[in-house]
Amino acid sequence: MEVWHIWFLAGVGFLIWEIFTPGFVVGNVGLGCFAGALTSYLEGSLTAQVAAFAGMNLIGFILIRPLFLKTLYRQGDKKKLGPRALIGRTGRVTEEVITAEGQGRVRLGDEEWKAVSLSGDRIPVGQTVKVVGIESTVLQVTPVEEQAS
Repeated sequence: MEVWHIWFLAGVGFLIWEIFTPGFVVGNVGLGCFAGALTSYLEGSLTAQVAAFAGMNLIGFILIRPLFLKTLYRQGDKKKLGPRALIGRTGRVTEEVITAEGQGRVRLGDEEWKAVSLSGDRIPVGQTVKVVGIESTVLQVTPVEEQAS
């Protein structure tokens, strides 16, 4: 087995590893290995191979990785995850919301959450509410005026 084979197989291994890790860091090392393999194939010295490896890593981290991340995560930045995803959703009051007494529950989809009125007003059972904030696991809600059909 020649040296360029080792570089090449290492590059393939790093690219496979990149599939399981985020951020395109390990993938850059794989690209560096391919640069080292090419230099070795062209009969470059060990110093030239390491320089090609390091140079490709540098180019990857400065130019390729930011472009890759910008393209990859373009849509993901617009999506809200976790509790922030609840803000703006509407639900129905299942237990009267009385903020002063710290009681009240709201159903959002298949889940029921503890809720308080942002204005402090009572919100009766069955009222449609909109989530305007969240503090820990308690939703901050406001009543939604239902339009007559």
